[in-house]
Amino acid sequence: MIGFVRVLVAAFVITGALLLLFAFILYKWEVSEMLMTVGTLVIYILSCFLSGLLMGKSGRERAVMWGMLAGVAYYLILVLIALFVAEPKDASGMTMVVNLFICTASGMIGAMVFRK
Repeated sequence: MIGFVRVLVAAFVITGALLLLFAFILYKWEVSEMLMTVGTLVIYILSCFLSGLLMGKSGRERAVMWGMLAGVAYYLILVLIALFVAEPKDASGMTMVVNLFICTASGMIGAMVFRK
């Protein structure tokens, strides 16, 4: 379980670093809101993918399942942070399901890539 928590911490450190870089890019150049949304989603995908890679690297049995769980846990933590930090937005239930699927699939694919 400690390894799982370490992977999640690493995913959020990666997310923080990439978001800082993205914020710098946004500061330097004006970009559309659509590009901001896509950039943020790409950062979340990369973070979940890398957490899946780390789960696959751990050598655990059922690494793909652990990669999926890392993606789910990452998403749930993001939702909890958003509830406490951000203003409530009118995100539809379908958007939340799609984002959950994206994070889960990214973690699973990361674990599958490393296992091969």
